[in-house]
Amino acid sequence: MPGKVAPVTLTLRKGNVGFNDAIAESAYTKREESAWPLPSTQYTKYYLGSDNSLSPTQAKSDKESQISYSALGVIDSKDHFARFETTQFEQETEITGHVLARLNVSMIPDSSETESGEKDIDLFLTLRYIDPHGKEVLYTGTAGDGVPLTKGWLRCSMRKIHDENPRHREYMPHREYLSTDVQPVKANEVYAVDVEIWPTNVVVEKGGKIVLEVASGDTQGCGIFQHASDVDRPASKFKGKNVLHLGGGRENYVTLPIIPSK
Repeated sequence: MPGKVAPVTLTLRKGNVGFNDAIAESAYTKREESAWPLPSTQYTKYYLGSDNSLSPTQAKSDKESQISYSALGVIDSKDHFARFETTQFEQETEITGHVLARLNVSMIPDSSETESGEKDIDLFLTLRYIDPHGKEVLYTGTAGDGVPLTKGWLRCSMRKIHDENPRHREYMPHREYLSTDVQPVKANEVYAVDVEIWPTNVVVEKGGKIVLEVASGDTQGCGIFQHASDVDRPASKFKGKNVLHLGGGRENYVTLPIIPSK
């Protein structure tokens, strides 16, 4: 009907127009849709490889491998995250919607800390878009700074999912974050966790790449919203190594919402 507003209007983020520049960002094309998530969404798993790859094809090897990084990292640290990268996309691909990562994680306490006592793992996930020229595309953050494609977080002790709730979806697990939902985390024990990442949009150009970072602390793009409280993240609980467990029958992947071309 004339004058009726579409239920969903998308801003298609294609190209590198810069950030914190309203005039430049107005160049992004808009598209109207009938519903959210988009009915045509194809949720596609990209598997984490021991070679730091991110691939729609899962490695056939059953051999287990591990990738570790320091816990309680700080923004400027280079050793508190693991990075996984796709090959160059062979054709233009739209990614629009909810993103989810499945990871198998454990923690190894620092040598100065005992294995007993309350432990935990903080997961800081970042999805980045690298354009065909090898340059990361940054977008406008809430404080006007340049930020990556999207981010997500999970504290391992809050991994419980209420899949009986009618709001639960495979692409968006339902959590209630109640005190009664807190689950124990023990040193050297592996936990499978689903990490929700904020819904996003990007048009990956031919030759572009997607990067997933799994970190133990804030990384570039967090702006002023940092997690630096010693009260919230005491060394006695978090300090040591965080470990990703790959292979051995365990699946580690990020689910990307691919929108087929019309």
